[in-house]
Parts: sequence; structure tokens; C-alpha cells
Amino acid sequence: MTSKNKLISTGIFVALALLLFSSTVLAQGTVDFDPPITAKSLTELVQNFLTYLRGIIVLLAIVFIVLGGIWYMTGTGEEKQVERAKMIVTAAVIGLAIALAAPALLDEILYIVNGTSGSSGLYEMVNRTLLFLLSVVGILAIVMLVVGGIYYMTSAGDEEWIEKGKKIVTYAVIGIAVALLGLAIVKAVAYIVTGTAG
Repeated sequence: MTSKNKLISTGIFVALALLLFSSTVLAQGTVDFDPPITAKSLTELVQNFLTYLRGIIVLLAIVFIVLGGIWYMTGTGEEKQVERAKMIVTAAVIGLAIALAAPALLDEILYIVNGTSGSSGLYEMVNRTLLFLLSVVGILAIVMLVVGGIYYMTSAGDEEWIEKGKKIVTYAVIGIAVALLGLAIVKAVAYIVTGTAG
């Protein structure tokens, strides 16, 4: 059979299949389709899209964490492959943290920019901004604690990697302590100035 005959026979087969399928669908009567977009406003559409996108990012991050683990296990001590596996896992963890934290951060930014129903004063805006910054520091600290732990656990006895992991963890803990101390100082000053406990 020549290629021209194969093409003609394939076209006839596809046409018959479509005709059979369409007659089966038409025999069932009307077909109802639900609208694919159920959002009633642009804000709701964007929120739905971001929720869907966050689910995809979380799934991809988990897949890359597993792939990085497999890559690390099958590295057989080869330095480049082990280094690549560590970078894959680190990037996946950072991406996962960002994907999970992004909605809360965006909500805080919107609240800071828009405020409440007009009754919030300067103190409330400063308080919300500080809480937002503290949440950013907390997320970064958690990511750095995980990264430092990965460096430490995957060092395989390499003193340089052990030291790097310890430094990362130490600086992350110091960063948390400084951020909490700064928050406490600002809250104390706000209490002295306004007379209300924040």
C-alpha cells in the first residue's frame, strides 16, 4: 500500500469515526454544557486562577523534591550529580514555600494598601505592616532553616558543607531573634505613645 493510499484510508476511517460519534451524541438529545468559568467578577476569576496555579506549583515542587532525592541517591558519589540534586531540592523547597506563602502575603499587601472601612488609623497600618514584615522574615527563616538542614544532612562528612549548613541555620535563628526583638520594641513604643496594647 502506498503512502497516498494509507493517507486516504486513514482519512476515511477518521471521517467514519466522527460520523458514528456525532450520530451517537445526536441520538441522545441535547447536550448541556456547564460554563467553564464560574467566576462572577474579575477578582474572583484571578483568585480562582491563582488557587489553581498554586496547586500546580505545589505538585511540581513535590515532584522535583522526589526527583532531587532520586538524583541524589543515584549519584554514586559523583560530585556534579550530588550538587545538582541538592540544588534541585533546595529550589523546590523555596518554590514550595513561596507558593504556600504568596496568598497570605498578597492579602496583607492588599490590606495595607486598601486599609479597612476607613476607620483604621496610622497605628493600625503600622501594626499590619510590621506583622506582614514579620511573616516575610518567618517564611525566609523557615526556608533558610530547611536549606541549612539540607546542607548539613547531605554533607557526607565534608567539613565545608557541615560548616556552611551550621552558618545558615545560625544566621536564620539570629534573624528570627532580631525580628522578634524589633517587633517587641515597636509594640512597646506604640503602647507608650498610644496607650493601647497591640
